[in-house]
Amino acid sequence: MVLGKIAVLDHARQPHHTQLEGARLTEKESRLRQYILDNRILFVVLKIGLPIALFQGLNHLFRIFDTFLAARIDATAASLVAYFSQINFVLASIGSGLAIGFGLKVGLAYGAGDYDFVKRQVSSTVALTVTAALALAAILLPIINPVLLAIGTPPEFIHLGANYLRLELISTLLTYLNLMYIAMERAQGNSRRILGINLTAMFIKFGLTTIGVFAFDVGITFFAIATLLSQVVVAIIAIRSLFGKSEVFRFSPRFVSFSRAVLWPIVAISLPIIASQAVFNIGKVIVNTMLVSYGPIVIGAAGITGLLVGLVTTVQMGMRDGAISVMTQNLGADQIQRTFGGFRALMAINLVVALILFIPLEAFGTQITGLFANNDPEFHHTLLDIHRFMIWNAWPFVWQTAAFSLFLTFEHTKITLLLDTFTLFVVRIPLLWALIRFTNIGSEVAGLVMSVSNFAVLIPTAFLLVHLVRGIVRDRGISTRECLIGTWRFSPLVTKIPVG
Repeated sequence: MVLGKIAVLDHARQPHHTQLEGARLTEKESRLRQYILDNRILFVVLKIGLPIALFQGLNHLFRIFDTFLAARIDATAASLVAYFSQINFVLASIGSGLAIGFGLKVGLAYGAGDYDFVKRQVSSTVALTVTAALALAAILLPIINPVLLAIGTPPEFIHLGANYLRLELISTLLTYLNLMYIAMERAQGNSRRILGINLTAMFIKFGLTTIGVFAFDVGITFFAIATLLSQVVVAIIAIRSLFGKSEVFRFSPRFVSFSRAVLWPIVAISLPIIASQAVFNIGKVIVNTMLVSYGPIVIGAAGITGLLVGLVTTVQMGMRDGAISVMTQNLGADQIQRTFGGFRALMAINLVVALILFIPLEAFGTQITGLFANNDPEFHHTLLDIHRFMIWNAWPFVWQTAAFSLFLTFEHTKITLLLDTFTLFVVRIPLLWALIRFTNIGSEVAGLVMSVSNFAVLIPTAFLLVHLVRGIVRDRGISTRECLIGTWRFSPLVTKIPVG
């Protein structure tokens, strides 16, 4: 049975109203856990997901503002930031993938009430993460320039941005620890705390950047310095919390274990996520390299329009992250109906998000893209051409985020790798190659291939999701239809789909 495969220490599973001997929850931790396991699932997903989505949306707005500041320097600087961000995301995928796997496993164990095992997982994974970050720093920092040359980076980008990338690399490795800490807080449902910490870091970074650009006329390297300082602040908060009052979520050297029983379950489900994110970001680097044939400005324009549309998809993914923390705790407590209720709630919420954010981005596309053109008519024309196609990516993400929440909750992380590989190497890159080689379509091809590939992946996503759900509910007396869309209730005035 699928559920048996992913359950955490089945012999230790307890009803969610009981506690095991050993590490104990604080009163605050206990109240939040009970809320997640008992309250109406739509309200729980909103309560946990909204602060995460709010932060990610605000952070994305500031990233757009960061690109706007880079564009104030010149179009090359904006293109350089967009290009190097994709390279940096490849490395970041290791830390973020491990953090996702860590959060899934900790959430399941926490929902099951196995607090001693949670403490051992927290201590061991933090130790592994710090070790991996230090090792990668020692390997990668000395060889940045040869790597950039090997992947076809434009020479002017290497000359202008090597120091920028080195500092961004150090920041990324520091985020490995920070991501583990945020995953730990997310597994508990402490989304408000996550919001507060991340907002603090965000205002430090963008405050420094704004002052630097407008008051001191700094170069692009200062952007990376501001990022590094903001991550140092989060790391200080993380370290203080990891040695804080909580018995369960506290780092203890005594509980560090690199044994297969403790770390391998986390690593095993994280590896496909790491590979998926790495493949996806490598694909973006390949796409950017292919777009060089249209000129360096097109790379920057594609990056900027991707950021604009990403405001919608980032908020949707923030809601997904919150929903997953709710769903994993309920799955750990063996509440399968509430787990699927979280999926339906997420899909309904993200549909509303798409409606609210898509309309102004579409209606005021000319004015919004004009903010980044820096009085350059050619650059503005390129931005607008790509944006008109890129904007449609908001809609397939409604379904994708909901489907991926179930894939991740039930630890089918290999499916996410399969789908991302399909998107990039079966649809996006071959389509871009064909359009460049056999058509006269201009720079708008960058937005076209993104939208077509994201809509195309919906078909295999739906097929795999239905197959997964059938396997889960086969012996539980629940229909696949009921899990995916709920029970339809009709009245003369309104048709409702309950979300839990």
